[in-house]
Amino acid sequence: MADHDTSHDARGGASVATRPGVKPSIRRPRTITSPHTNAIIVEVPQAPAFTQHAKRAIDVGFAAGVICVLAPLLALGMLFARSTGRIFCGPICLARGSIPFEMHVLACDRTPLARLVGALGLARATIVFDLLLGRVSLVGPRLVEPGELAPEDPRVIARHTVRPGLVAPLARPGQSALDRDVEYVSNISLLRDAGVLLGALVRRR
Repeated sequence: MADHDTSHDARGGASVATRPGVKPSIRRPRTITSPHTNAIIVEVPQAPAFTQHAKRAIDVGFAAGVICVLAPLLALGMLFARSTGRIFCGPICLARGSIPFEMHVLACDRTPLARLVGALGLARATIVFDLLLGRVSLVGPRLVEPGELAPEDPRVIARHTVRPGLVAPLARPGQSALDRDVEYVSNISLLRDAGVLLGALVRRR
């Protein structure tokens, strides 16, 4: 009988067997128990350094390009929003490491001019500032707010090891959104990100 390695998925369900030297098409997170605290830990494969740096370069390049192209309109939108007493009033979301931050969404609901800015779609265009600051990525696990996920679930800690995405992969039928997040974190690649972005563009048509 051939040798094989066996690992469990993040939910402790059926084990996944792989032959030595054969890479599965989808890498699975591993659930282990800490020998010191008996806490359940979900280990996810880390993306190669080149992929991480390339993703960050794409994020910065995209954000800088949008800011350069839309600079006059963004400045106008921020000026109108400032007339309401506050420029940004976005939701509080969780960045990498479960760190909360307020998204850069223009406050465009208090004056006619500000509402016009919102109608032009500029209210959320300023989210590119979060992209530039490294709080989010173009593609990543879905954005969540504090308290939306159970912090005691080890999968939640695993999903917060990377930046959340402005665009997130969709869960397959029968798959929870949290499991999909962890699966994405375990299989980060530029090709997968391109597929997620293409799928989002197709769905918007």
